[in-house]
Amino acid sequence: MSRAVAVAVVAASAGCSSGGPASVTEAGGLVTVVGQLTAIDDATPVDGGVTLTVAVQGEAIETLTFGSLFTSPPPGEERIALYQRIAEAEVGDRVRATGERREAGIEIVAFEILES
Repeated sequence: MSRAVAVAVVAASAGCSSGGPASVTEAGGLVTVVGQLTAIDDATPVDGGVTLTVAVQGEAIETLTFGSLFTSPPPGEERIALYQRIAEAEVGDRVRATGERREAGIEIVAFEILES
């Protein structure tokens, strides 16, 4: 399945029925989201970014964003490693992401796939 195409999944439960509760917490200007990944749009192969949709508490969703890797100066090793973790995620995975809330969503600064 191509990650360059948005994948939409209708989840039976937006609250992540397995693996513990979904949540959104804010501290020190950063937002941490824990929930089930319901959509992926990875446009990095064509100089774009990544947009992830995560189901959290109740029927709420959060949009997570990661910008293009085609930057000047080029991205550092830490940013490339962060993208690689994001690229490993699949729809249905339980994830935890931390970032700064922006108009378009939460800009990811840390990301991990959690065990279900």
